[in-house]
Amino acid sequence: MAKNAETNWQAVSEFMSELQNASRLAALVDAVVDMYESGAWREYTDKTGSLDRWRECEYDYFLIACGAQYPDVEKLLTWDRARAAELASAMASDDEQRRRPLDKASAAWHSPTGTPLTELARQNGWTTAAGAPRVSPVPARARTLARHGMTMDEQARQRREQKIPAERRSQLGDRLDELASGLSVLELRYVRDLLTAKLRAPND
Repeated sequence: MAKNAETNWQAVSEFMSELQNASRLAALVDAVVDMYESGAWREYTDKTGSLDRWRECEYDYFLIACGAQYPDVEKLLTWDRARAAELASAMASDDEQRRRPLDKASAAWHSPTGTPLTELARQNGWTTAAGAPRVSPVPARARTLARHGMTMDEQARQRREQKIPAERRSQLGDRLDELASGLSVLELRYVRDLLTAKLRAPND
């Protein structure tokens, strides 16, 4: 384990350098996602010889420890939403076995400079001036998918389905089948556009 921790530190050290020096957003996205996928961030021996361990849903804590700025991480994950979805579950959990509160993680972390993780979080925008955590930098849709196993759109669709009685849903399905019969894909999309416009129109 110690040998792996030492090897992991090489990857973490290179990652920290990339965070500071990457000039393109795409390069930052690659660095952040690649580090997560590598697993090296979970356990490493830092330059002071201290062994650091992060739980599986504490990737944002690791980023804080590396000096990442909250606005930068939010920007890069919003820019590449598809890859951001990979990180959503790594930055949130109600299970303390998978994610500790920030203050507990801070108490366990070996700061190489003496600055607590909680203070680094405040300095780099991850918490408010009062110390309250900000919402995860991962886009809301990705967080919803990670937490509930479905997209926000699918959740909304299921809620609408539950609010309409089964008999009425069956009637609507029959009417739709009748309307769609004989229409081309182009015509179906045109009808969809008309319905979308109707939904967006102010209520009479």
